Amino acid sequence: MSTSMPAKPVILDKWLHVDQSGYKGVIRYFPNRYDASARVNGKPSWIVLHIQQGSSWGSWQHFHNVQASSTVTIQRDGSIWRLVPEEHGPWTNGDDMFPTNTGQRLVDLPGNSNIWSLSIETEGFSYAPNPAGWKAWPKPEVQINAIVWQVIDWMRRYNIPLTNVIRHKDLNTRDKWICPGDDLFAEVINRVRSITSSTGGTVSYAQPRPVVLGDGTRWDGTKDIVSNGLSFHGDVKAVKASKTGANFRQWASREAALTRGVSGAGEGFGVLGWVRGETVNKEDRWWITKTGSRVHILDTVERPSEPPVSPPEADENPYDKVINGVRFHAVGVGGKSREVVVAKDDVPVHKYASATSDEVRAPLKKGEKISAQFWVEGHLYENDRRWWVTTYGSRVPVSGTVEKP
Repeated sequence: MSTSMPAKPVILDKWLHVDQSGYKGVIRYFPNRYDASARVNGKPSWIVLHIQQGSSWGSWQHFHNVQASSTVTIQRDGSIWRLVPEEHGPWTNGDDMFPTNTGQRLVDLPGNSNIWSLSIETEGFSYAPNPAGWKAWPKPEVQINAIVWQVIDWMRRYNIPLTNVIRHKDLNTRDKWICPGDDLFAEVINRVRSITSSTGGTVSYAQPRPVVLGDGTRWDGTKDIVSNGLSFHGDVKAVKASKTGANFRQWASREAALTRGVSGAGEGFGVLGWVRGETVNKEDRWWITKTGSRVHILDTVERPSEPPVSPPEADENPYDKVINGVRFHAVGVGGKSREVVVAKDDVPVHKYASATSDEVRAPLKKGEKISAQFWVEGHLYENDRRWWVTTYGSRVPVSGTVEKP
């Protein structure tokens, strides 16, 4: 894999507030398709990769008819179209629906995810067959080189760490196409890592970062902690990949994006401990590496010092979801929400299933109604560990409502 920066691509200005198609020889001006003033000091700190599920020309036309945009599009011929000035927040990421732990770090920031991020819309499809007859993978080499160039250019100019380069799927796990496609994302991340690490550590984003968990807690593995309803078990040690190698993922699931290439057999790496996640061959424990990746323990020679814990029992409800090892139990008919009545005054509404997490609105009053879509197990609150998950994503203790799961 090359460790040199790709050549600078051809960059064209296709600003969305001006229709440059020359329709009937007239240049037309449109309202902005981005947040023109909300960017924090004009300094983005995240990069989000997308797939267009189509052509850039089609997307460019579409953006003029809806309230949507992207910082750039990158075409199959390797060219880059600039659509939104970098000092403005593009309207790309849409609704943040059940984000991964990685995406949750962005969602947790004030405002919306768009004002913190730069976005790349990649020309092409994440599935095949598709209307254009293009392969889902591999993408053209010139296109991948252009994406890698743009990501590194932004990382260097805005001092964005590689851990803040994410896929759209990390913000919306309900996205059925896995935008932008795991093959594309893994290839870009691996190439960027190879190039940035060759700087000898002189660039800040090439340095290992402390592990920051979903609720912002910093963890070094010296003790067991609970974060966002998950138990993180400290077990600092060096481990070696098994003969089949090891996959490094963003969170404890085989559906999570790869954070680097598969290790070679016998490759050593450091871990801080482990967390419960997706069960694979009757084993639900995943290592947390010193850079925050998740590695299933069956991919390593060593095992945690503690015995395994039992995974959550799987309900028969097909609308249940398991996200990062946490089971979201569907509560309504056909996966829809149900109405729940508040049983007393001053029932809190928290960000996570924990009374120590932020309160996201004023406490509820007796007789008020909330719309609950799931319940999850969290911290004990008034002798009950169950918390409703509202359609807005907030958590309400079951002990404070008339209805129970």
